[in-house]
Amino acid sequence: MLGASLEGVSGFYNFRSNTQANAKVEILASTDQVWRSLDTATSPDFPLPRFLWMFPRPVDVVVDEGVGLNANRVVKIKGREGTGFLRLRVIDTSEEHATFKVLSDDSPIAQWVAHKSLTYRVESDGATTRLTVSLEYDRLLAPAWFFNTLMGAATKQAMSVLAQDIKIRTEKI
Repeated sequence: MLGASLEGVSGFYNFRSNTQANAKVEILASTDQVWRSLDTATSPDFPLPRFLWMFPRPVDVVVDEGVGLNANRVVKIKGREGTGFLRLRVIDTSEEHATFKVLSDDSPIAQWVAHKSLTYRVESDGATTRLTVSLEYDRLLAPAWFFNTLMGAATKQAMSVLAQDIKIRTEKI
């Protein structure tokens, strides 16, 4: 346990920090309807689980160009440490997915997590559509035994918020 607690004290002693968080939902709608909902970013007004209140959170979407190739999204994020912007661009699309690459992140969360990419995968499942939201990121805080669990839970909850928002918006159409 002592060795695990020393992670991060010295630059050469670190555990794997690259990881991914996923959330899946079944949506009672066609894939076309889901894509229409994905074309607009999740509103910062979407209610967050209490667990996420301790983390920096989105307060505004200042640029939203949809989910087409090279489309940009800029999200304003506010936390105890200040305010900054998460800038994303769609770098890969198909009939089943859209992947946003993180161009830059000077938001307060960037001190804890280095976001790499966000992918929406949309798959027809007969009468429903399966949506998977995935975030690839690097954990920046050490030690891993504590922060892998905390960051993993927080990012999984955040992906669940994005997936639930799309589900709710799509099923209202």
